[in-house]
Amino acid sequence: MRKETVIKKGFFFLLTVVAAVAVVAAGATDETAGRTAFAAIVDDYEAVRQALLNDKTDGIAEHAEAIRRAAAALAEDFSVERAGVSAEDADGVKALLPDVVEAAGRLAGAGDIAAAREAFFLLSKRLARYREMVSGERPAVAYCPMVKKSWLQPLVEIGNPYHGQSMPRCGEIVSE
Repeated sequence: MRKETVIKKGFFFLLTVVAAVAVVAAGATDETAGRTAFAAIVDDYEAVRQALLNDKTDGIAEHAEAIRRAAAALAEDFSVERAGVSAEDADGVKALLPDVVEAAGRLAGAGDIAAAREAFFLLSKRLARYREMVSGERPAVAYCPMVKKSWLQPLVEIGNPYHGQSMPRCGEIVSE
């Protein structure tokens, strides 16, 4: 075999491998894997809730920024499938997305744990409204009567992000 032919075959093999990796990586995104933008947002939201529950701020800015980007991308290129809602609720979610983007931005820029908890509450109110319009699986809504604030969380033991470790179990599930 001529050297040029071997080089060409090697080059085309390398291109094929790179293309295959790109296809696999693209297929691994939340939306193409059958997950909605809401599910992706809730994953980052839950990471923030866990940090606040443990009286930490580590990672909050990054997760809040991921929420902001996901909501902004959905607002820019909206579809009911990506949003995880019915056609009847599309306008409601579209109208809510700028508020989600703003609240996530505030959370990303929070300078301390008190500011993060307040910004988390603003984001929680918006995501609770979004949650009401979501079809299928969604997190529960929990409420703390002491701080008079709600949040989203999996349907497991209460984990209060507003009291953190001083009162981690204060609250109750109010909507499944």
